[in-house]
Amino acid sequence: MLSLKIKLFSSFNQLNLISFSLFLLCFFNYLNYISSAEMVGKLTPYIHRCIEYQSKYICKTAIIKTSSLQAIAVDKKNFACQTRLLAIEANLLMIMNKEGSIKETKNMLNEVNKKCNPI
Repeated sequence: MLSLKIKLFSSFNQLNLISFSLFLLCFFNYLNYISSAEMVGKLTPYIHRCIEYQSKYICKTAIIKTSSLQAIAVDKKNFACQTRLLAIEANLLMIMNKEGSIKETKNMLNEVNKKCNPI
């Protein structure tokens, strides 16, 4: 009886793993359909708010959005865009800790807009 329960539990976990894997595959495919130019455009206000308020919450949101764009840039093999997104992410981390250069971050944002439209 115990071995039957273990087999059922094991097959249930495998089924969950397969279902979760399929969900992730569908989710990442969905991300590719989202307009990358639109995503870059939506990133800009978060970066400006991070620069203006230097709020950890706002900056973390901008960093998360930047990381999402980075993944898309890598998937589309746009490494020039991905590199600039990495740089702006580092600048946002420094600004969040009140150590970053606002001018450098604004310049990097211009670079992101040039290299990542469209990703």
